[in-house]
Amino acid sequence: MEIHALESLVDSGWMLPESWRYRATKRGKARARIHRKARECIVVSTAASDCEDGPVLPEIIVDDEGPVPWGVITASPSNYLEPGSVPTGFVVKDPSHMKTEEVNRLWMHWERCSATNQKLVVFIKAKDADIRVTGKSKTKVVSTLDLDEEDQGQPAPFASHFTERTIQPATHETTPDDVAINDRYTFLETLSKNENYLELVDATRDLAILAKQNPISERHQDLPTWADWSWNENYLPEDIHTSYATLMASLNELQTCPISGLSSAMPVVLGIGLLYRESKCVIEYEEDEADPNTSFYLPHSAINLQFLVALDEAVWEVLFSVVGQIERLNKERLSDEVEDEGDEDGGREGKA
Repeated sequence: MEIHALESLVDSGWMLPESWRYRATKRGKARARIHRKARECIVVSTAASDCEDGPVLPEIIVDDEGPVPWGVITASPSNYLEPGSVPTGFVVKDPSHMKTEEVNRLWMHWERCSATNQKLVVFIKAKDADIRVTGKSKTKVVSTLDLDEEDQGQPAPFASHFTERTIQPATHETTPDDVAINDRYTFLETLSKNENYLELVDATRDLAILAKQNPISERHQDLPTWADWSWNENYLPEDIHTSYATLMASLNELQTCPISGLSSAMPVVLGIGLLYRESKCVIEYEEDEADPNTSFYLPHSAINLQFLVALDEAVWEVLFSVVGQIERLNKERLSDEVEDEGDEDGGREGKA
């Protein structure tokens, strides 16, 4: 059994970690939606077993109907994968235990193979029945990735423990100025439980890893003054709550801010997170239970359902921009590696 194209890895029923799938699917919405599942396992329904011809590749489907036999596969990967399916010297392991660098190395290896029309993955002794390629399976893959908005609160059928969030929501007593630079991602995650927003935070973290940068942030003159890590107020400015026009203008500034890297992405993600936290406070406000320090303008805030819908849409726009930067860095790294390999080959030929 042979896999010739990156898209085939998806079409054949493979559920790959997100870092392998940025360009493996043309469905932009699905591509962003699965970002938070960056290190989820390939799901295998039946344990590997030995037969007269040697090990047989288990059926690979999207249903989580049984244990993943990674112990068997990783113990003797040469029984399952033909040489060249993974980079030379690459240690095959459970994808949930792979580091970002390992995921990116494997992805770039497959991209190089794809660019030269080589086979990406060849399964040894695999049979046609070992992989589900029926229309039913393909439909299930699409329906899993293209979840309707009303399904957002429900865990995905193939969700792993990596998607579980146990971080407590941030209170208004904590301001961005209180947060140490190494705790910024954790703080961002506490601002909202919105799934799309959490995907955005994870994408920003991945961008930092690829760029090998700390969670630094630059002050953008076109952004609201409170979308900055120096903001030290418990609540957003009064005009955010008293003027719907100001509220929407601030959101538009965040949504349309050009993102060219991590430093420009961080204040945008922070601003969006603060808007989610502020919205939650407005929604849950009860006059008889309100804290004496609660801002007086919250009960009559301009934040409403229409704004929350616009906020969700803004998250998608920003997420696509961040994902685009991740793809750009991956392409640049791939190009650099190809050039380095060319230089090494030229050096060997010169010596010969």
